[in-house]
Amino acid sequence: MTSLASFQQSALDLLERQHKSPHFKKALSKYPVTGEGLPHVDYTARKNELLFVDGHFAPHLSCEIAAKEEELLVFPLEEAYPLYTPLIDLHMQVALQQTSPFALFAVGAAKTPLLLHIEEGENVEIDLVYLQTRSHLFSPICLQVYLEKEARCSVTTRIVSKEKNLEGCLSQHISVSLEKQSTLSWCDQMTYNGVGGTIASAFYGSLQGGAQLRKTSIHAQAERSEEHVHLTLFGKEAHAAVSSLLLPQGAMRAHLAVTAEHAHPEARSSQQIKTLGADASKTHFSGKIYVHAEAQKTEAYQQHQSLLLSEEASVCSEPNLEIFADDVKASHGATIASFEEEALFYLQSRGMSLGQAKSLLAKAFCREVLDAFPKRLQTPWQGFVEKFVGSHAHSND
Repeated sequence: MTSLASFQQSALDLLERQHKSPHFKKALSKYPVTGEGLPHVDYTARKNELLFVDGHFAPHLSCEIAAKEEELLVFPLEEAYPLYTPLIDLHMQVALQQTSPFALFAVGAAKTPLLLHIEEGENVEIDLVYLQTRSHLFSPICLQVYLEKEARCSVTTRIVSKEKNLEGCLSQHISVSLEKQSTLSWCDQMTYNGVGGTIASAFYGSLQGGAQLRKTSIHAQAERSEEHVHLTLFGKEAHAAVSSLLLPQGAMRAHLAVTAEHAHPEARSSQQIKTLGADASKTHFSGKIYVHAEAQKTEAYQQHQSLLLSEEASVCSEPNLEIFADDVKASHGATIASFEEEALFYLQSRGMSLGQAKSLLAKAFCREVLDAFPKRLQTPWQGFVEKFVGSHAHSND
């Protein structure tokens, strides 16, 4: 048994010993993991797409970016292990320290874990497409991403299905390492084509001096959505920014936990989270800024704002600062509110109906986070948000 296989087995053993999450146990019993190979799929990859089918990487269906060795190296993790042993061992050791059962399962049970390596000075755009061919499957996905010095990379993830109302579970575990002066933009579109199923994501990142990471995500159209983000800043002038928009509706449960850990002086981080809660949905946000004693001249900010579209929707916000340095600029804030009566009255006095006024205010509320998304995704998601707030903002007129 290789050391990599030992790490994977350790993840499953740890899961068995320590985690009794009813949500995970329900998902695992309801959506079994298929051990079968790749099913026959009629799919033509678009530019920059790497395709996963029911959790299995499909190189023959992915675009040819995977073969351009001068820009991007794509290895099965088992094949990469002899060449990248220290890096993979470090990522796996971090993975075994996490608390999310979904993430541990993704590490231990992923059928085709991959390493993506972007070489020095290259600029690569990647679309990770998770294609689900049938309902009631649990798809664990594990990826490690390594950016050399001054490399640039933009990654988006999205779930595609043949069925209109897909029901299943997709869990991804992502570990990224950014060398000096490298830049990574990562956008997770955590939404099914319907309102069923569970989507879980764990994202762990390490940033060296001058590295920049922008992590964005949107949560919508699922029974349950769970995301854990932990970013560690190890170098001077490293900058990490997290922006998330949560759009729970119906009986959806959304959970987001974000930690920015400052381990070196003169680094910056920001967390900007917005929740637009509708119907009887429930949202929980846990945010932390952790500053080590040696991380002087840190700048770290956290903001969670929630707007409730119904009296039944609920939001729990838990901001947390742990600061052991004395020369630090740090702040956090959380607001949970419904529509301001004065703003509604002002817009109605200008000729808008109550529903139109609510819709306008809700779209303006979301716009700040959407502006942080990759430009090519902003217009379609703005359209989605407009339909979302329109359908709920008018419901109480």
